[in-house]
Amino acid sequence: MGQLRERIIAAHGGRNRWYGVERVITSLAMGGVAFMPYIHPFRDVEVSVTPNRGLVTLAPFPGPGQTGSFDGHTLWIESEDREVVSSRPVSGSSARTLRYWSFWDELDRLYVVALTVWHALLFPWLLAQDGIEDEPMGALSMPGSGRLARLEVGFPTAAMLPSQSQTLYADSTGLIRRMDFVPSAYGGWLRVGQVLSGFEAVDGVVIPTEQTLYPCLINNQLWRANRFLWLTLADPMVAYR
Repeated sequence: MGQLRERIIAAHGGRNRWYGVERVITSLAMGGVAFMPYIHPFRDVEVSVTPNRGLVTLAPFPGPGQTGSFDGHTLWIESEDREVVSSRPVSGSSARTLRYWSFWDELDRLYVVALTVWHALLFPWLLAQDGIEDEPMGALSMPGSGRLARLEVGFPTAAMLPSQSQTLYADSTGLIRRMDFVPSAYGGWLRVGQVLSGFEAVDGVVIPTEQTLYPCLINNQLWRANRFLWLTLADPMVAYR
């Protein structure tokens, strides 16, 4: 493992802390152009992510009294009495059909929300796993962020992520300020930059509570007039094994 990757993990709480995490719980608000034509953002959704089980649950989602879950292989929605009302397996390639581009059903939305939250909350834990390739790149000066070190990382194809190849931008302390990648859920043609802020120390780990995805333009610039997807994490809590 390279020095920059190790410094990034340490800045977010360290390998031992993240390895000991049993569950992260937070309140979620999420919206953006990515969810069009669904105009209203999701608010006050309780999220629970369990890293060692690969499990994300959201409630209420997609409606009152319902719970949505994703374990990396299957999506399902349960009623208030825990009856499964709909479910669908998810292929490793997350291939999408013409129907997906013209209409999202509740399981499509669950897939995008759950995968986004998993990535947003657990990235330091994911970065600390074995089998990851990392290659330092030249540092860049970014408007409003100063000079940021860059790290190209490649995850195993089986990893539960929106993209297996990502470029990280870290500040002088090692905190990740931005991540660039091509989300497979949108057909592999759109490159986005995920900007992270609102860092909070929570029981020994550091979580960015404000995150926004913007389309990438040329020369590493972001189209900030287009908030492709945004999320806010309120009152995060961490439980350890």
